[in-house]
Amino acid sequence: MNGDAPGGVKPLTAYYGLAVLLALVLLAYVDRQVITLAAAPMAQDLRLTDTELGLVQGLAFSIFTLLATYPVAWTADRFDRRWVLAGCLLLWSAGTAACAFVGSFEQLFLAAIAIAAGEAAVTPIALAAVPDLFAGPRRVTAFLIFYAASTMGGSLAWLLGGSAFAAIGSAETQLPQLLSSTGHWRLVFLIVAAPAPLLLLALCILPSRAGAADNRTGQNAPIVPYLKTHGTTLALLLGGVGMIGFTLGAMLAWAPLAMARRFGLAPDMLGLGMGVTMAAGTVAGLLLAGVMIRRWEARLGSIAGVRLIGLAALLVAPCLPLLMMAGDVGVIFAIIGIQMIAGTIIGATIPNLLQAIAPATLRSRIIAIYTMSYVCMNGLGALVAGIVSDSLGAGPAGILQALSLIGLAGWLGGAALLRFVEPGFARTAAGFEAVAPGR
Repeated sequence: MNGDAPGGVKPLTAYYGLAVLLALVLLAYVDRQVITLAAAPMAQDLRLTDTELGLVQGLAFSIFTLLATYPVAWTADRFDRRWVLAGCLLLWSAGTAACAFVGSFEQLFLAAIAIAAGEAAVTPIALAAVPDLFAGPRRVTAFLIFYAASTMGGSLAWLLGGSAFAAIGSAETQLPQLLSSTGHWRLVFLIVAAPAPLLLLALCILPSRAGAADNRTGQNAPIVPYLKTHGTTLALLLGGVGMIGFTLGAMLAWAPLAMARRFGLAPDMLGLGMGVTMAAGTVAGLLLAGVMIRRWEARLGSIAGVRLIGLAALLVAPCLPLLMMAGDVGVIFAIIGIQMIAGTIIGATIPNLLQAIAPATLRSRIIAIYTMSYVCMNGLGALVAGIVSDSLGAGPAGILQALSLIGLAGWLGGAALLRFVEPGFARTAAGFEAVAPGR
């Protein structure tokens, strides 16, 4: 084993397990994003208002992801993770398939709840299974592969979702009468739910070590004393990042719909454009984060990451007014790409920042608090954008105006909070470094 595979797991088997876990995360992304791609035709057929769409895309996912994440993760820490993941897969795939048969807002909202609850803790559980498959240098490599693949998974999800719409459109004349008379968006939901049985089988034959339950050191350590001492620093950091998540949630939920309504962009082209834009923004963000953080740490120390994401937020804000005067989809895609660069910088930097201000015995719970707060703000942004768009009453132009206003508030407010947290962050990080040097 060369010390690289725990529990007797052979390298080939370990990488098979990693591939299955990544496939699971990717399918979760696809099933989530197809609701956004189908928003325009779905809203027309079901006669949904923008507020109702916001409730489906925002509140249903944020609230029920928030409610389900901790209980599902708690279960996975105590029972075989393979079966917990299998249950999650069955729940969200059933919700995805159910979207093909909905006839009202209420039914769609319930289906979205099933998707959200099933997907809630998939990524944390998958990450927890990686150390059961890899050890030593291979574990580091596995985590890098997982991070890169999962961040690119969102882009690939757009491409796959758009491809499903394109496939249905091109095959329309060959479809049976019953299917050809059915809305294309309904068939797409069935297509993206179809891989679930195959993936379920792949999950069941994962090596047993990938299903081991953790007994994490310090899981019973109280969090209240930490929050009393460092709660302000944590709240400001999460508040700053949360405001950015608020505007990103609004942008990713509503910009595709605005392009579909204002410029007549078809779902397949939307998927292609969003996929390419997000992939390019992710790669650029990862490269910038890697280069800048190394340079700034020598000069700024522990606050280098805080300063970096604050500056990224500040530089994005001036682009937002351009949404109000966008004359073609290229401008909107460019603004989405710029925000993806900044969002990726934040996503790549925040785990290290949280580690710097949290003891090892509380780290998983601090990260869980961050995850839940970010998801909540992300979904709230989608809901608020829908409400503002309805209140403006200007059709597709109203959506872009709402995104511009929300974006300015979110990026500028986030930058301000991140700048304000720097002194407290430096003190907290220095205190933990003194207790445990080289953490």
